[in-house]
Amino acid sequence: MKLYARIVSPYVRKVRVFAKETRTEARFETFMMSSAAEHRQFVPPLNPMGKIPVMELDNGKGFADSPYICEMLDSLHDGPKMFPTGPDRWQVRQLLALGDGITDCAIMATGEARMRPEQFREQSVIDFQLLKVSRGLDALEEKVGAELDGKLNVGVFAVACAMGYLEFRIPDFFRKQSSAHPKLYAWYESFKQRPSMIETAPRDEVSAKTQAPSS
Repeated sequence: MKLYARIVSPYVRKVRVFAKETRTEARFETFMMSSAAEHRQFVPPLNPMGKIPVMELDNGKGFADSPYICEMLDSLHDGPKMFPTGPDRWQVRQLLALGDGITDCAIMATGEARMRPEQFREQSVIDFQLLKVSRGLDALEEKVGAELDGKLNVGVFAVACAMGYLEFRIPDFFRKQSSAHPKLYAWYESFKQRPSMIETAPRDEVSAKTQAPSS
């Protein structure tokens, strides 16, 4: 199998953290694209939505998106499951949805700020998305003790990667939110020291000569 990825994507990071924590990373190759041209070349044939991450299966078909890729990887190991069964499953699923929802809003806010020319930028759109992020952080602040501290599951990984994206892409907003969410930020500062988080930390892409991934 082959994972098509970009280093800045928090959804890609979630899959990579998941794979490292479950020791399923050896089950697939990672092709880290470094340009929009590579993205356009390789991703749409596997995922018509053009979104990453997408996993190319051994039969050549694409498998998307990040929660499903993670759940598929969870079926490939014999350790503790990151998608628990029983009553805890729904709590973890809700945490996953909250972490991914925060990421969705953060990406929309940064897209408006980074992709549109300044004269066409709508500050109201950015503010509205960041308001939703703030509400999400409020909800997470109340979940630290019961659902984040000492836990390892797909929901926790989604939250950690959402926080990492905020820290990387919207650092001023991220810093301003810290005083209102002390428990959450203390948890994140500890969790981001895990090797899986350090090894997948986002960074600005450096364009490289486009080449096809090995077969």
